[in-house]
Amino acid sequence: MKNKPYIKTQVSYMKSVAAIKKMLQQHGIHTIENRDGFDPVDQKYKTMMGFALLDKIDGNYHETPIAYVIPLDTEPEDGKKYDQEMNSIYRVLFYHIKALFTSIEYGLVDIKEAFMSNMMVRGPDGQLGTLYKRWLPIYTKALANGTLDSDNLLPDLSPAPEKKNDVINLD
Repeated sequence: MKNKPYIKTQVSYMKSVAAIKKMLQQHGIHTIENRDGFDPVDQKYKTMMGFALLDKIDGNYHETPIAYVIPLDTEPEDGKKYDQEMNSIYRVLFYHIKALFTSIEYGLVDIKEAFMSNMMVRGPDGQLGTLYKRWLPIYTKALANGTLDSDNLLPDLSPAPEKKNDVINLD
């Protein structure tokens, strides 16, 4: 990719973060967190935004954590370059989340389906990660060994049932 989208945006990342939080709150999400920092494992600076979806299971409420963890190409010491990258990232994230809520409101997906790839789960190793990152190696292996293929992209559909003629003949 030549140029990243919104790389020249003049909208401050703090304004985008505030807009994202407002949008989440408008959809009933009130547990919201955002932070930046250095990840000693990857040796990179990252910015993160997380929130919790409230889910009712068997009459009990549970919070499902959702997280966006974005590695940065810059460091805070880079000044304006860092600020511009943050501005770009959070503008894209704002429109990404807005598009997901539009899909939910239209009925294309439900809220869990929309955010599923970013749901946080603890793996067998005890480490916390997104469902996507936990699932990707399994999916890749299935593609490689032929368990999945592109021959059946969509499920089979039955023909529509014939409609009954509801006209009553009075003759």
